[in-house]
Amino acid sequence: MVITLAILNKASGPYWNMLKRRLGEDGIAPLTITHIPNLIGHPFGLAILAAFGMFVLPSDPVFYLCWTLMIAIAAVMNIFAIIGLLEAKFFTTQVIGSLGFVSGCICAVIFLGESLNVWAICSICLAVVGVVLFSWKKRDHTDVFAFDRGTIFTIIAVLLSGFTAVLYKVATRHAGSYGALFSGRFVSDLIAWTIAWLVSLAVIRRNPLKDAGNVLRKEYGLLYVFGMILMTAVDSWLYVRLPVVTISMLGTIAFPVTYLISRFSYRERITRSMWMGTACIVGSIILFINTR
Repeated sequence: MVITLAILNKASGPYWNMLKRRLGEDGIAPLTITHIPNLIGHPFGLAILAAFGMFVLPSDPVFYLCWTLMIAIAAVMNIFAIIGLLEAKFFTTQVIGSLGFVSGCICAVIFLGESLNVWAICSICLAVVGVVLFSWKKRDHTDVFAFDRGTIFTIIAVLLSGFTAVLYKVATRHAGSYGALFSGRFVSDLIAWTIAWLVSLAVIRRNPLKDAGNVLRKEYGLLYVFGMILMTAVDSWLYVRLPVVTISMLGTIAFPVTYLISRFSYRERITRSMWMGTACIVGSIILFINTR
């Protein structure tokens, strides 16, 4: 049940990224796109927690330290990721972005002491092979895998994602309960993310209320906001129930979804090797699940 929910949650990621790209193309600031779901969703979440008597802030200062560090890194990571979405091909950014599972697995083993047996390592290697097959392009004048600025920013975002996953997991260990985890997350996000958002918009001299209003006036903007609210709530629960390595590995299911979005929404060229990549990725997930 938990694994199935994690797969479905990760599979929805490319769709929300597609909406992020549309909002970015409309001129919305990157941190506005990132923070607007928090501004809308977290007050409702706090109200629900209070109504059920579950609102309690974590007493361990380690929680706030880890969460604040995670937000600082995530702010930079999201700016780079959205710039990558705008300046590189959608498919290219999703392929590289999905390599975050490697960064997440490595950081989890090094910093959290999570274990990987031989079969789990084989499944990760098989997933990497799938990524390579997905990324393989015929070298002609119309379709070349180029390391432009957007691609470089996407790679930096991927490297940072492993550290955010580790800090996220450590914070959940110091929350104390589900109620404290969500209460602490909602309050910390509203304070820290709002400060980062306001500062970033002040630097580029943009009105934050106008920028947020531009998101909420669009139908797909509202869809993105409420979709991200649901996705992040599920993510918080999954980080309590599952190891970071498992969550990271299951994220590779986003590749087949990315294929469909790239093929039908953006008309981007897809090679036959991507079918082999899909087979490798699905096989790696099945193998990985059977090793846990």
